[in-house]
Amino acid sequence: MTTMEYEPKSAHSQRADKPALYCISFDGVLMSGIVEESLKLAYQFYKRGFRVLLDLGFDIKARKEYFGRSYTDDDAAMLPSWVELTRIDGLLALPGYHRDMILELIERCIKAAPGTAPPALLHSIDVLADAIAQKLVRQWTKLGVRVVLVENGTIPENIIYTEALWRAIEQFGAMNNLDTYVIWRDHDVMWFYAHNRYGPPPYAGIPKPRLSPYIHYVTTTSDAQERLSGWAPDIAYHVLPFFHTVSRENRTAANASFRSDFSIGAQDFLIARCSRIIPEKRIDRDIHLIAGLNERWRSDGSNRRACLFITGYQDEDPATTRSLLELAGSLGVEECLRFGDGLLSFERFLTTSVAAADRKYSVRDLLAHADMSSFLTSYRFEGYGLPPGEAIACGVPYISSSYELYGSVYGEKGFRAPLLPVSLAHDTIPAPVFFDEVYSWCSTGESHAYADHNFQLGRSLLSIDNFQPILDRLLNTGTTSSR
Repeated sequence: MTTMEYEPKSAHSQRADKPALYCISFDGVLMSGIVEESLKLAYQFYKRGFRVLLDLGFDIKARKEYFGRSYTDDDAAMLPSWVELTRIDGLLALPGYHRDMILELIERCIKAAPGTAPPALLHSIDVLADAIAQKLVRQWTKLGVRVVLVENGTIPENIIYTEALWRAIEQFGAMNNLDTYVIWRDHDVMWFYAHNRYGPPPYAGIPKPRLSPYIHYVTTTSDAQERLSGWAPDIAYHVLPFFHTVSRENRTAANASFRSDFSIGAQDFLIARCSRIIPEKRIDRDIHLIAGLNERWRSDGSNRRACLFITGYQDEDPATTRSLLELAGSLGVEECLRFGDGLLSFERFLTTSVAAADRKYSVRDLLAHADMSSFLTSYRFEGYGLPPGEAIACGVPYISSSYELYGSVYGEKGFRAPLLPVSLAHDTIPAPVFFDEVYSWCSTGESHAYADHNFQLGRSLLSIDNFQPILDRLLNTGTTSSR
């Protein structure tokens, strides 16, 4: 199978003489927290006159079902109109570059000690990485690239492509006499994300980030900064947390019919689950939650019911979707589930697309009508955890699991929410006492008091204005070298 560079309709209206920002996502999906955060940063460059080019990683992350899939006009419609989809022409036509090879490397190289891989395999990596690097340099040259943004390139999902990127970065920087022109941002790191996938620390077989005059290394939490700096002590990491537009002005004429469009009653207690539909997100916990809440409302003689709105695509992992529907049916709450199948992004400046013009709803529209946001995710899967921050930014109450990074991202900063206690050893279904706690919290004014407290704190901690110094430093990349 080969993939051709996608040419979006909007590309013809872009000025070719503009400098370009080239974004590469290792996430391998159309929309995710990583893609949204990439676009948030890309928007800052767009406002400065850059074209924004985005490679979604469909030819990079072999674990995802999108691997090798062609881009479509529907994909482009889900993205802002100022984003141009791109990818390397003919990448999957390279001899030896295919899903099985990429996955074999994870097993044979990543979980092994350095130098134990067969010489023939190492030679294949070298040849492929060199060929991909040459393609990258040609593409960046053709498109007028001046800044490169790499998202999640350190986790070893495709060490061939990572090696190729490092080579291309050095070659392109030297060819164009550039100073630091690459932002390499790690959202997820091995210590916190999909822990069993990469084996135990110290991750001796995983290629470490390389010191380069062309690269700014960035991560999203102080915990990740500490771990990465200890693992690769030659690298200086900056911390850039996720930032949001913090505003209560969420209900608009455009989203006024959100509930009725999804057959959600005005009196229904709407719980937003802003999440992909994959096992690690533990949406099964939310289904038990709405069953528990509805049972308690019935016991109190109320006709109110809890509805769960899940934003992710049902077809990303059909087996998980089927299991969730079966669980809901067994608990008698299947009629209480709603699916967004890929709502538009939370931030309004990321919804300037064809789909937005057709009144496709966004995550912010959902939160405008939600009574609560839930994030009962696995203990060790999240590299950050975006949904609580989005709820905070909208002034919406939220609940969460006490996943591994919750404390450093939210709890230690003073944000307040009922937490489902989880740990690596105990990461199961909530006990009835948790349902009691949430029921009491959301049936009184306590949840709104929490939301007010969090919103005020969010204005000072989560707003984009608070990260302007590091943003300014990153936005000044791509300059001509004085060396």
